[in-house]
Amino acid sequence: MRLSLSRLLPADGERCALPVLLLHGFGQNRRTWMLSRRSFAAFLVAAGYEVYQAELRGHGRSQLAGSLLPQDLAELTDLDLPALVRYALEISGRRQLLLVGHSMGGMVALAAPFPLQRSLAGIAVLATPGLGGRAADPLRRAVGTAVELAWRANPLSLVKHVAFPLHWVGWAAEHCLPLLDEQRTHWQLAMWYPQSIERDLLLELLREGFTAEGLGLFFAVMCRTLRGADSAAELVLRERAAAQQAPVLLLAGNHDRLVPPRAVERWLRLLRTEQKSYVCCGSEQDGVRIGHCDIVVGRHARRHVWPLVRDWLDARG
Repeated sequence: MRLSLSRLLPADGERCALPVLLLHGFGQNRRTWMLSRRSFAAFLVAAGYEVYQAELRGHGRSQLAGSLLPQDLAELTDLDLPALVRYALEISGRRQLLLVGHSMGGMVALAAPFPLQRSLAGIAVLATPGLGGRAADPLRRAVGTAVELAWRANPLSLVKHVAFPLHWVGWAAEHCLPLLDEQRTHWQLAMWYPQSIERDLLLELLREGFTAEGLGLFFAVMCRTLRGADSAAELVLRERAAAQQAPVLLLAGNHDRLVPPRAVERWLRLLRTEQKSYVCCGSEQDGVRIGHCDIVVGRHARRHVWPLVRDWLDARG
């Protein structure tokens, strides 16, 4: 697969010792980190970091380069991540780098293969669902088991690499925005907290930041959601994450309905590294409510989220 890796450098001044590699989430691309008027990537560059924006197979410019959609999380953790890390280290001339992942991108980072973990000086994850949870409903577990067995039997081999049209969700959300971005209605998507992102930036994110996702990866995520800790793929992820020795920063949005704070907190029980910290971003007292996507690009992100990540990176880079 041909993968896209964007490199951003400080224009002048002293550069930080370690580079930063950014990993987007499910059905997203580099726009997670860089919108026209609000860019976390540019914020890090201004702080002196050499920043690499990865686009996983089938996403953004990697898709334009001919790479196919992922069919399993293992393709991202075992193939894409090692290739991206090795190339970024080769270009930068460093032996280690720092990883920052949003949502599923954080899971990819924490589930790095054992040989790759030596190259990671620290991992910061934003709104990433923790492993180890178990669906309380026996019916949900049964449905998840059936879905996983059906997919392993591969009855859909004729439609391998068919896309799950998440970009259509973005298109539909764009055309229903007056309903979806209104706090007084119940038509809210869980992808952002209503009115937490300025309308022009939200439209930009919906139009350019949402991409199709691999049907196989969609089924894998659904199995994990339904079965929790019972899913086969989760056992491998748990083993790798538990062995992770790099420092880890866990951030959650206080009003994230897609990945609520309690889901992010599950990492604290699983990670064995002594250098781990957890912060729930947002303040009810100050009226700061932070959801899933707006933890990176929302109106409160620059003040309540970005500095936390930068200071944590500074302490390790």
